[in-house]
Parts: sequence; structure tokens; C-alpha cells
Amino acid sequence: LPPIPADQRYQVWLMTPSEEMVSAGFLTVSPNGEGEVLLRAPAPIGDYLVAVVTAEPELGSPVPTAPRTLGGWISG
Repeated sequence: LPPIPADQRYQVWLMTPSEEMVSAGFLTVSPNGEGEVLLRAPAPIGDYLVAVVTAEPELGSPVPTAPRTLGGWISG
């Protein structure tokens, strides 16, 4: 993943079938660009369709505010 400013963090979002974006935590990125996250979702992971990563303010955001950096379908 590309570096982002020090006052931002990568935030992970899960999209529901009704297209609601739910925050699932923050992605920790190493200096060489590798990422790791422990997802914290209010529902089982199979209830979501898509996972998305955006660069958000350091304390996070209640909704995505930046373009998607990474994303993909969740297989259930």
C-alpha cells in the first residue's frame, strides 16, 4: 500500500447488501507496504459483500471520506 500522511490511517470498511458501509477497524501497514488487520464487524463476515480500504483521519471516520485504495469481494 502507498504511504499516507502521518495524520491519517488506513480504515477498513465492509459493505452490506443494502450498500451500508460499516467500519471494521484499521489496517496497520509496515514500512515496506505490507498490511495487516484484525476485522471487528458487528455481523458475521459472510453477511457482507465487499471489503474496502480508504485513507482516513488518524482517529477514523464514521463513513468513508476518501477514494478507495484497495477493495474486493467477500466470498461467503
